[in-house]
Formats: sequence, C-alpha cells, structure tokens
Amino acid sequence: MNNVRKLAFDSLKRCEKDGKYSNLEVSSLIVRSNLDPRDKGLFTALVYGVIEKRITLDALISEFSDKPIEKLDSDVVIALRLALYQLTFMDRIPPHAAINESVELVKATPHKASAPFVNAVLRSALKSKDRFDEILEKKGKSAIYSIPDWIIELWEKGYGGEKTERLLCGFLSSPPVTLRVNTLKITAEELLEKLQDKVIPHPAAPDILILQGGSVEELDGFHDGLFFVQGTSSYTAVRTLSPKGGERLIDVCACPGGKSFSAAIEMGNRGEVLSFDLHKNKLSLIDKGAKRLGIDIIKSDENNANIPKEELLATADKVICDVPCSGLGIIAKKPDIKYKDKKDIERLPEIQLSILKNSSRYLKKGGRLLYSTCTLNPDENERVTDAFLRENPHFKRVGEPTTIFPGTDFEDGFFYDILEKI
Repeated sequence: MNNVRKLAFDSLKRCEKDGKYSNLEVSSLIVRSNLDPRDKGLFTALVYGVIEKRITLDALISEFSDKPIEKLDSDVVIALRLALYQLTFMDRIPPHAAINESVELVKATPHKASAPFVNAVLRSALKSKDRFDEILEKKGKSAIYSIPDWIIELWEKGYGGEKTERLLCGFLSSPPVTLRVNTLKITAEELLEKLQDKVIPHPAAPDILILQGGSVEELDGFHDGLFFVQGTSSYTAVRTLSPKGGERLIDVCACPGGKSFSAAIEMGNRGEVLSFDLHKNKLSLIDKGAKRLGIDIIKSDENNANIPKEELLATADKVICDVPCSGLGIIAKKPDIKYKDKKDIERLPEIQLSILKNSSRYLKKGGRLLYSTCTLNPDENERVTDAFLRENPHFKRVGEPTTIFPGTDFEDGFFYDILEKI
C-alpha cells in the first residue's frame, strides 16, 4: 500500500508540474511497474480520483489550513489532496493509514519541515468529517461538483439552471466502457453469449455492449476484432449519418478511428472510407485498428482538415467532421479537461467553423455531412452550424441539432448535426 501511494504521489506531481495527461501517465506507469491487479486498481483510483476531485479537495484544505493554499508548496498540497481523497471518497481505506502515509510522503521531500503541518490539517479534517457536506455546500457548486465556476456559468447561460444541475449530477457518476460490436464478424447477441457475465446489453443502442469490469484487451474476441471501444453518443451520431455500402465517406479528423470503423461496419465493408488526420504519427492507430477488425475499405492519410485535397472535392457521399473541441462533455472520463484555460476554448469556434466550411467542399450534391463534438458548449455546437448555414444557402439541416447530456442512456456529453448539400 505504501508503495502504491508513493507511485500515485509521484504521478500526481508529474501531472501537476509537468502538465502530463493523467491517462498517459497512468498507462505508462502501469506498463513500467510490476503492480498486482489490486494495486493497479488502487493506484489508478488515487490518481484519477485526486485529479477529478481537485477543486473539492482544495476547498476542504482551505477550510482546515491556517495558511492560504496558494502559499503552500505543491508537494504539500498534493499530499493533502491524496489523504483527503481517501478520507472523503474511499470507504475501505483506514483513515489513520491515509493520514500517516501522506505525512511520510512529505517527510521524503525537500519540504519535510511541513510534515507536522500536514498531520495537523488532516487530523483536524478527520475530526470534522461529518461536516464535509455542510462545508462544501457553503462554498458553492464548484466545490460540490469539482467543476470550475466559469464552466458552470457557461452551462447555466447556454442550458439554464435546471438542466445544468442535472448535468452536474450526471458527471458525479463514472461512465461505463462501451463496446461497439463488429457486426461484420458477429452479432450483438452472439458476442453477448460469448462474453457472458463480462458485458450486458445497452438499453438504448443496438450493437453496443456495456463492459462490467476488467480490461478490454483481455476479453475473449478482442484480438479477433469482434469489437472495439466506442461511446454510445459517437455510435449514434454515425448511425444517424446513415453511411451506405458502395459510398465514398471522408472522415476529416479521424484519429483514433472509432467513427471511421463504425461507418465502415455500417457500410458492410463495401465502398471507400478515407480517414485523414493532421498528425501522421497517429495514423497507425487507424491502420492497426482496421486490420484487427478485418476492415479493408479504410485508407488513412495525413491531411490538414483546413486544406482539403483538391482531387476529392465534390466526390464524397458522406463526410464526418468531428472537430477539435473543448471536450466538456467527457470530463468524467478525462478530468484534466476541466482545468483548461478559458481563453483556449474561446478561440475554438472560429477554428471549428473553418474546418466545417472546408470539409463541406468534399460533398457531392445530395451528400450529407456529420458535424460533431464531444463538448457541451453552444458556441462550439449549434452556433457553429447555424453560422455555416447562414453563409451557405446551398446546404440545409436534416432533422434537428442534437445535444446529448451525461447521466442518461448516452454516457457522454455530445453534440451532432447532419447537414445536406442541396
């Protein structure tokens, strides 16, 4: 246990000081270490949990520390967060073990003189543990839900107070891993029987199974390409686009390839899927995935979505335009996202509209385009497609723009809109 907490402490420092993404840090450390499955689970829970609940934990630190949190060294703050996370969110960890280990962690840093301070803060917090909910309630929604105030304000402005409250509650639960059945090789019913108690059917999406625990890559059938990981919202958006066998489909921001794979399966592996991405080094994800799934109609290539390939203009039946976005719909899966700089998000709609304009040039008359994001921000979603339609009267909207909120049968926050060239 001691070793696991030390590993978590060191990983949290790398995420905090070096800006490493938590998913990459966790994955790389698990590969490097020799942890048994139980310790891997604890390590992963500690790192993701502390990052996910950082605002809540800092609110509690501020309550019990006689020093402003911004005046504390980062090693001390991380040790406090680590212990408080265990005290607040992990019932099976003995409180005194969590406190003592964090004190020992600080003693092993250049800030060992702060060990008594850490001990005092944590023991004071432990005595008042039954008041935590009351303390957080007084500090406001940001402290309760561990979401920055500016994001809550953005949602309240865009969706109203009642929907924002449901949205915030939806993010309190961890979304499951969902598997898209490769119906080129097996039916959902057959795969469900094959995997037995490891998966259950999705209540609202055919060809989606919900993983009940364990590693995806260790499931029977993974290496045979019987399924791949895809969110229910993403799957639904591709199905709404309705790609058909024999068509040409262009996916302009394709990596890591989930929507291309899903489209190719909908097409019965007949036709052509051109999967482009700006980053050449990521294309192997598409190529390896397609090979594992037995899909041979996908061709990947490096390309900037803002510079469409001239030879392909007006040749596509379908286009998938899943643009770079702020990711505010998937913060339950990637908690680092909510700590982005607000200014970085404000510049995105201009980039998204530019990509949409250029991607639309691939379509034939009568062709359809899927515009999608994994964010919850009207400025990046319907306001982008609204602006596009105002400037391009030879396009029309098919159906209504769709915003999917977490906490429903669709696990991620997501947006999609279908546009047709007329």
